[in-house]
Amino acid sequence: MWQFKYVMYVCLGVLGLNMSGVWAQEKNYPARPITFIVAWPPGGSVDTVARLISEPLRVRLGQPVLIVNRGGAVGTIGANAVAKAAPDGYTLLVTIGAYPITAALMSALPFDPIKDLTGISLIVRSPNMLVVRPDFPAKKFE
Repeated sequence: MWQFKYVMYVCLGVLGLNMSGVWAQEKNYPARPITFIVAWPPGGSVDTVARLISEPLRVRLGQPVLIVNRGGAVGTIGANAVAKAAPDGYTLLVTIGAYPITAALMSALPFDPIKDLTGISLIVRSPNMLVVRPDFPAKKFE
């Protein structure tokens, strides 16, 4: 339950702080539906977070928030779709925090991750764990 509450607080922060630049550009933003391009397949953690924040955004902004999954190529298919979309604040990328690292490691991308995309907000923090069987000889990771 705490995770959902955390997502809601972050969502409200995104609404209050990060959309101000878009509102300054267009007087009646949003005037049409907003699309979240999720750079991962349906049913995963990134998709779940996008769906959790889409409903509060819909209520707050008075416009539908559409979820479009464009998974594949370690998130670059979805990122490319957003990079090629009009820069009007209606098409947003939802991806994992490792995206900048992935983009830096890939030798050829159909877009420039620095020039074509701009980070808006951290939506959620998700810790990772390394676990082993209890009878595994290693007891700590160094």
